[in-house]
Amino acid sequence: MLEKLTCAVRECTRDAYCKGYCEAHYKRWRTNGDPGSAEIQSRGRKGCSAEGCENPHSCRGYCEKHYRRFREKGVVDDASFQPYARTGCSVPDCGNPHFKRGFCMKHEWRMRRRGTTDDLPATCTVGDCGRRCYSRGKYAGLCEKHAERLRLHGSTDNPLPSLEERFLAKAIRSENGCWGWNGTVDDQGYAKINVSRKPVGAHIVSYGLWVGAVPDGAHVDHVCHSRDMECPGGPECAHRRCSNPAHLEAVTPKENAVRSGANRRAAAGKVRLLPFAD
Repeated sequence: MLEKLTCAVRECTRDAYCKGYCEAHYKRWRTNGDPGSAEIQSRGRKGCSAEGCENPHSCRGYCEKHYRRFREKGVVDDASFQPYARTGCSVPDCGNPHFKRGFCMKHEWRMRRRGTTDDLPATCTVGDCGRRCYSRGKYAGLCEKHAERLRLHGSTDNPLPSLEERFLAKAIRSENGCWGWNGTVDDQGYAKINVSRKPVGAHIVSYGLWVGAVPDGAHVDHVCHSRDMECPGGPECAHRRCSNPAHLEAVTPKENAVRSGANRRAAAGKVRLLPFAD
């Protein structure tokens, strides 16, 4: 049968609990490194260890007041420090009672969610966006669209190429001056490009980018088609895919019909045609 060990502290006859000490001396040794220190008593019985304080113990050897000072400031002798519950929210001119981390409930929520206690603007802060503010944290002050751009691309700028850049990437310049099209072509042979997620004729977009807005009710005619007397027309006509702005002219629907098909030979001598340019 194993011999029952007693506490290693002299004159202590209690049974050994851990590290050769009884439970009381082991707690003293673990806390102060000295199992014989008479200062270490049950925390529920001793008072605050701060000098001149007679308040009951709360945590880590201090009363509630001095523990808060120690936790927030790292010192216990700072008389200017008071518990937040007595001073209220730390945001200037707030006046609401303290809730957590030095803030009232409203400002603590803002700090936790957005990283700032400031009020957010009513609309997005990017340029002339004007959308309602959405987001939190590092996205504070941004609408949902710009917050998503910042999250995915690291910037609020539009990551997509502009309409002009997309157009020039698909246009193919040929020796006869026409601009071919390396993109979508519809069943009628006209080049198409998406604008606001809707397919639009490339010749109409080209006219709008480099000539000007198409007048209401006008059609954009391919002048190069009216000059080519050998072109059979129809969906196989190569001129329908031309998007050179120098080969385009805004005309009335009636005039556009006259210039097309079998009537274009007669129209070529009657209608003023723009000179070609690369």
